Amino acid sequence: MNTLLFALISLLSVKPLFVLNSTPTQLNESSNTDLVDDSNFTNLVVFARFNGEEEFIDKTYDNVNTKNIVDNMYNKSYYSVGEYFRCVSNDHLRMNTVYLFDDGGSLELSNTRSYYSEKTSTNPNGYEPNQKGSRSYDLLTDWSTRINQVLNKTNCIYDVDGNPIYDTSILDKDGNGEIDCLTIIYGPASSDLSASYNSLLWNYKDYYNAVEYRVNGLDKTSGNYVQMTVSFTDDGLYTDKNGYKIAFTAVATHETGHVFGLKDLYRSKDMSSKVYFMSAMAKHISPVPQYISSKERESLGWTEKDEIKTMYKNGEYTIHYVSDTYSNNDTICYKIDLGNNYSAYLEYRNFQNSGNRFDCQNKPLVKKDGTNYVGLNIKSGLVCFLARNDKKYPSNLNTSGNNWEMLVLGEETDTTRSNAALTPKDGVTYLNNKIKVKVNSITDD
Repeated sequence: MNTLLFALISLLSVKPLFVLNSTPTQLNESSNTDLVDDSNFTNLVVFARFNGEEEFIDKTYDNVNTKNIVDNMYNKSYYSVGEYFRCVSNDHLRMNTVYLFDDGGSLELSNTRSYYSEKTSTNPNGYEPNQKGSRSYDLLTDWSTRINQVLNKTNCIYDVDGNPIYDTSILDKDGNGEIDCLTIIYGPASSDLSASYNSLLWNYKDYYNAVEYRVNGLDKTSGNYVQMTVSFTDDGLYTDKNGYKIAFTAVATHETGHVFGLKDLYRSKDMSSKVYFMSAMAKHISPVPQYISSKERESLGWTEKDEIKTMYKNGEYTIHYVSDTYSNNDTICYKIDLGNNYSAYLEYRNFQNSGNRFDCQNKPLVKKDGTNYVGLNIKSGLVCFLARNDKKYPSNLNTSGNNWEMLVLGEETDTTRSNAALTPKDGVTYLNNKIKVKVNSITDD
């Protein structure tokens, strides 16, 4: 399925006015490792272990050590975080991940993991709700102090194999005085100290500028940072088509998306979402995340001139599926202002074999036991997003009732939006009380 023909119909007219056609280009088969020297964004990974914990970056899973699994996930894999953002950005964002080691290992923090975990019957050293703010400050101070000590001692960063990189100016590719992205990765936690949602050691993105260093006479600091905890198992790894073993890249991709300005498209109160599987910023699919929406890509300036077009008239329109090919001017989305502070974004998502590598639910990923990854059953077709006009980056985190900043049209019972895409069998769908759409055909030409 390469193209989709649909009709935009007002209640006053059903006369088709014009048809657009173009030929899709082939999927990009490149690897992000080709772009190390051509990167324009640097992600600095710092492995950190808590006081008293053993070194974890050299522990092996399925014969690959932790730090190399992480590097596969960020730099090398066909499904790496770097390759994901290179594709969704149309090659505008080329990310390279480097590392800060302390004598070849992780950085040991001054406090224990229990100190930064919630207080429970099995963790009396943890924090009470009224202590969360002060413990949060302690955590920030803890890792920023250690990073400053190590970075200013070595005056260099490293590749994953420990080869020094003395040009620390690469940490600030855009020249704004801050590290492009700092990613703190903690070692695995015991079951009694696992982090819960919104706790201090939960996976999240935030801002903190206490890491300080100088390069070429200029003061530099940290800024946007991501915090995550790794928890690998032998049976939880997948081997991609190029032989690289990876764990779930979905969380890392989602959290890194926040660094660029993208917001959460689920509600914090109950984790519900009317976008769900239609964007990695709503409910990311694991182990490899699906694409973000065309609306989100447009907001980031990651769409080309003709990829998203505005509809002003009734008529028939042809669009191509959202592929992972960059530098591609095929029309993949149409938008229309609905006149109620919302615009509709209509895009063709293909979750089948011929779709893009991230949306496709039949990925060449193999588990240790030799079994193939089994994806989700998600319907392909025309997906109808509604997004508020006054929100560049929609967020559903603190919304309630019917006040969604972004949603996907679908049946109320379809809570995951797995069946939200429209096909010729689905008839007419109303965008509002005046405008409706209908898919006429899906073809392979």
